[in-house]
Amino acid sequence: MDRINFEMCGLLSMAHETENFKPYEEKATAKGNGKMFNLNFNVQMLGKDNNTNGNQQMMRLSTYMPNDMSGKTVYVYINDGYDAKTKKFKGHSEQIAWERRNDASIKKKASEISKYIVDLEVASRRKHFRYIEKALEEGKTPMLNNLKEVGLEGAETDAIKEALEKSNKKRFEFLSEYDFLLFVHKLLTEEKYVNAFGDKKFNIRGEHTFSYSTAKGKWYGNFVPQKIYLQDDDAESFARENVVLYYGEDSLDDAEGMLEETGKYSVNGWVHVTDDYSREVMFAPYTAMIAKTATGDTEKDAKADKIRIARFTVDNEDEIKCMGMTVNLWSGAERKEITEDDLSEDQLESILIGDCTLEDIQRELGGVWGDRVNENRFCKLMRGFTGGVQDTTFTREDMNNVVSDDDNAFEEAVEGTSSSEDEEDLFDGLL
Repeated sequence: MDRINFEMCGLLSMAHETENFKPYEEKATAKGNGKMFNLNFNVQMLGKDNNTNGNQQMMRLSTYMPNDMSGKTVYVYINDGYDAKTKKFKGHSEQIAWERRNDASIKKKASEISKYIVDLEVASRRKHFRYIEKALEEGKTPMLNNLKEVGLEGAETDAIKEALEKSNKKRFEFLSEYDFLLFVHKLLTEEKYVNAFGDKKFNIRGEHTFSYSTAKGKWYGNFVPQKIYLQDDDAESFARENVVLYYGEDSLDDAEGMLEETGKYSVNGWVHVTDDYSREVMFAPYTAMIAKTATGDTEKDAKADKIRIARFTVDNEDEIKCMGMTVNLWSGAERKEITEDDLSEDQLESILIGDCTLEDIQRELGGVWGDRVNENRFCKLMRGFTGGVQDTTFTREDMNNVVSDDDNAFEEAVEGTSSSEDEEDLFDGLL
């Protein structure tokens, strides 16, 4: 089984509400023994000059809370320390009583992989504050350049410690998805926080999960965030994930023809995942889009395209190969440069008589929106796959090993309820 990790950078906002879709819901289960909490929000990627480029990905957080909380626990991975022999951190998993999930002592020893994090300190400042904190812990004087970068050059030690404490209060750590979900919902909906962070870029990291519904005969994918970090205003906007793609003899369909006609072709393969509901390990369908090589060297580009198509070609109908890759995620309409084909008759006449140029119109309009697409665009090979294709012991039959899920778990009949419980205001004093 391969975990598919994603990373994105963009603006955060609640998903659009419709009559049949609520971005935030609390729903009682059909059996009445608890509630499902669901939060859906968007990551909007930006292009040049921080303008919307059309790429928008939806995040989803969902968790179940029973009415009877007695005996409820959370699993936490504890770091025991660095093992000099294996050169790795040793650790073990522990079950923590629900009421102790926010104990500072437990959070301190918990591994980063166990934590849900929202950091509202700007990334560049956080980096320097970490160096400052380490120096103070070791009884040393912080480096001047670190102090300068956070506006503490020449400050007394007490003032430095005060600034560090204030910065650390902007970092929030949770050991349960429930607490994380409620915190993110508050960040995205309360006016004072929307005003403070609504136009700010965030780095979002998490897992791309998959689930299969036997009732509908369909696979569903969700981006489940776990870490959210405030970024600098000039941070590059992107959306990507690392995936090991399994493919066979029927994964390519007229690649050369598609490349010539559209400038790209698809590889229809599979990913090896744990179903989010049945918890069975299965192969979910996954399509990678391969674009035509465009370095400007026609001969070299044609050779590169030929090599890449050959890598995705499998001759034996029962054979399955795999390739680890980083893909750029795209969902939405794409902005493209205006050409004369996009102009109206009046605009063409204006160019003809010399009243303006195509460049004038391009600067004025910026671009035009193309069709909406949802693509996983091949970017480069993943670490461990720089040799390209790898053989597997899987067969074509293995790619169809869908295990029946528990349809009640996948899609419970629910009744909506409203929020009622008072929660500790973790934002208090932040702004």
